[in-house]
Amino acid sequence: MSSVLDTIPGPVVLVGHSYGGAVITDAAVGHPNVKALVYIAAFAPDQGESSLAVLGE
Repeated sequence: MSSVLDTIPGPVVLVGHSYGGAVITDAAVGHPNVKALVYIAAFAPDQGESSLAVLGE
């Protein structure tokens, strides 16, 4: 996903559902054109935090 973000010239809003929340969190790092992350019933980890850590595993 990160390489796709490099091809988009304008502002981007990423939306993730379920495990996709972890994916958009990591994909947004280093992409200043990503203006918002939207989590819909999704994992919402801090940068560098794993999905297992979110679950308390």
